[in-house]
Amino acid sequence: IIPAVFLSFCLLRCFSGVKDTSPLDVFIQLASAFLGGIAVALALKAGVRFKELVCAQVASSLLQIVLILSGVAPEPPPGDDSFRYAGITGNANVLALQLTLGACMIWVLPRKAGVLPCALAFGAVAFALAVTGSRKALLTGGFFLLLVLVQTLALVPRKRRRLVATLAILAGSLAAFIIVPWVSQNGREIVAVQRTLDYDDSSFR
Repeated sequence: IIPAVFLSFCLLRCFSGVKDTSPLDVFIQLASAFLGGIAVALALKAGVRFKELVCAQVASSLLQIVLILSGVAPEPPPGDDSFRYAGITGNANVLALQLTLGACMIWVLPRKAGVLPCALAFGAVAFALAVTGSRKALLTGGFFLLLVLVQTLALVPRKRRRLVATLAILAGSLAAFIIVPWVSQNGREIVAVQRTLDYDDSSFR
C-alpha cells in the first residue's frame, strides 16, 4: 500500500506546479527517490548482502567528504551570510540527506553492518551538520540519534536493559548539562542552527 500511495503522491505533485519549479522536475525528484528505495529492496530480495549495501553507502559518503575537503567538488557561490557545501550532488539539502539517511540505513541492522561502518555513520552525520547548513540535516540527525538509542538498547540483554537505560539517561543528562550552555552560546555558528532560528519558509515546513 505504501509504495502505491507514494507513487500517487508523486503524480499529484507533478500536476500541482510549484512556483519557479517545473512540475516535471518535481515528479522526477520524487520518482527517483521512490525507484531508489525499490532498487534497494529488490537488491536485498535478489540476495545482495546488507553488508554490501552498507559498504556502498560508506564509500559514497566518504567520496563526498573527501572531494569537499580537497576542494575538488563543485560548490555553489557563497551566500551573503554563509557558505553551504553541496558536494557532487550540487545541492546542500541533497548532500545532507544522502549522508544522514545513509547513516540511518547503516543503523537499521547494526550487527550486520559492522562496528566500523556504524562508527563512520556518526562522522557522516556530524559532517552533514557542520558543512551543509541544511535544516533537514538537523531533523534527520535527531532521528538518527533516536535510532541509535533504540538499536543499542535492542542489543543489550533484556535483564540488563533497565540498568543500561538508567545509565544512558544519567549520562545523557550529564552531557546535556555540559553541552547545552555551549550550544546556547555558540550554536548560531552552526549554519543549520542559524538558518533554523532566522528563517521561516515552505521548504523547512
